[in-house]
Amino acid sequence: MVAIVLGCVRFLQTRAWFTNDLAGLLTDVRSWQVYGVGLTGLALGWVAARFALTKSNRAWALLEPGWPAADRLLLDGLVVLAFTVTVVGVAAASRRS
Repeated sequence: MVAIVLGCVRFLQTRAWFTNDLAGLLTDVRSWQVYGVGLTGLALGWVAARFALTKSNRAWALLEPGWPAADRLLLDGLVVLAFTVTVVGVAAASRRS
């Protein structure tokens, strides 16, 4: 997961609108969208692995532990994050107009 976030930061550094401060990185909605796409790709990769490895008992035991799997928690968090980013974006746009 850390590699995905660092890859997203590296991608953001190549954008013209990127700022090199933490406040700019956290307040720009485009940055959150890049993180969301990267982490969603990771979570969907795990979901695909879970579907592909359903026939292997050993792999299934690793992919389905007795507690909530990290990819499912990640997808749940991304849904909440997408909702939050949408609300913040709409609120900021409505204040400007």
